[in-house]
Amino acid sequence: MRMQRTILLTILFCASVFRTQAQNTFLNRYNLLTLNMSTGLPSNQVRDMHTDSFGFVWIASSGAGLLRYDGYQIDAFSSLNLNSAFRSNSCRNITEDSFHRLWTCFDEYTAIIDLKTMKTPDGFDKGLAKEALSQPAIRTYHDSKGKMWLVTNNHIYCFSFYSNGDIKSIAKSAFKIETPDVPLCDIDGNGKIWAGANGKLFRLFLSKDKIRRENMPAGLSSQNVPYATAIIRQKNYVWIASNIGLLKYDKRTHACKWFKHNVANPYSLSHDYVTSLAIAPNGSLLAGSLCGVNILSSDKGFTHWDTTSPINPLESDFVNCLMILNGQI
Repeated sequence: MRMQRTILLTILFCASVFRTQAQNTFLNRYNLLTLNMSTGLPSNQVRDMHTDSFGFVWIASSGAGLLRYDGYQIDAFSSLNLNSAFRSNSCRNITEDSFHRLWTCFDEYTAIIDLKTMKTPDGFDKGLAKEALSQPAIRTYHDSKGKMWLVTNNHIYCFSFYSNGDIKSIAKSAFKIETPDVPLCDIDGNGKIWAGANGKLFRLFLSKDKIRRENMPAGLSSQNVPYATAIIRQKNYVWIASNIGLLKYDKRTHACKWFKHNVANPYSLSHDYVTSLAIAPNGSLLAGSLCGVNILSSDKGFTHWDTTSPINPLESDFVNCLMILNGQI
């Protein structure tokens, strides 16, 4: 029994060493800059991040609303700032359209500002546009065809535009959302949006000014995904993050594979609740979770980046969103 225990401890120690070496190889490439409440961030509850076409980083926060970071200071665009036109401190999601306009989802409504004038553009304060923007918002998305998608509590809207940015048409489809968020991604770059809501995965597209919904390909449509949180493409694979693990879909073979936390496997996911996805500059998959960032760069499995990492440790193991910008994470 003593010999068996010694061998087991040795195996676990070796696995830990190899995992740490792999982790260090990835993290050694980066320096860590922390923005938090001690360095000027009004709220540590960040829901989304977006870099606009002028180089500013916009931060959606719960508690401090919409924030803008220029590399030196943080400006608040919320009711915390008396000079701001925004009337909410609960910001969910940020997207920029093809005309340098920032679409920002708040819990109560959606705001649009022209990044060149920092004012609300004309044409969005009447008719169906006004109705859509006044609804409690969940997510907005800019597809490869230049259309803007807006998901609210009870509807999905699709905005099409003329070449000068004026609204050409708005399609509307009733859809009651029963999950906290709805990930959207134009996986194939054809205007068909992959989405997940209410325990289902499906695709949305616009046809004859109407929003259509179609089932996923074989193998994927039968998957049980109670709450999808993010969708991303990595070459021939589509990754779907959820509250029960990480789903990998092979577009060539239509095969699906789940990745989950396994306490006996040091290369498994650190936590089943995966919150966000990104592709690192070196092509590795990054999966944020309730227990740090999982890095998949080989067939061995995941290495982990968290508060215990010897290099660039995180300040918190709860990772809510990831953004890649100019080789930076």
